[in-house]
Amino acid sequence: MDKQRRRYLWKEVIIPAYDATIEYGSHGVTGNPVKTIDRILDECTKDELKEVLGVVAHVKFWDERFSKKNREWLYEAVNDGPDDDRTWYDWAGLFDLDHIHTAHLDNLAYYLRIEWEKY
Repeated sequence: MDKQRRRYLWKEVIIPAYDATIEYGSHGVTGNPVKTIDRILDECTKDELKEVLGVVAHVKFWDERFSKKNREWLYEAVNDGPDDDRTWYDWAGLFDLDHIHTAHLDNLAYYLRIEWEKY
């Protein structure tokens, strides 16, 4: 997938789907990752979503809030990135990566993996 498609999916599909399916309450931000995944998959394929989340996992290589199992699974989807983890941010072309908390991204990856394994 090219940089423009990744950027479009992140900015115009994933972030709006996340924003539409989360709630702000007295305990912070809560959401239903299954609803978020379903909403995202209305506009892109599972392969595309896995690749975008894989790129985000690479960019946030230092962030341990991505579980090891999800990170390894997501990495499978990205075959053409840079060799050096520190150059992923520029290569990815994604902006505002902190819009979605990393732990929430890990939850999305988990539920995408569950959805993936159904078939």
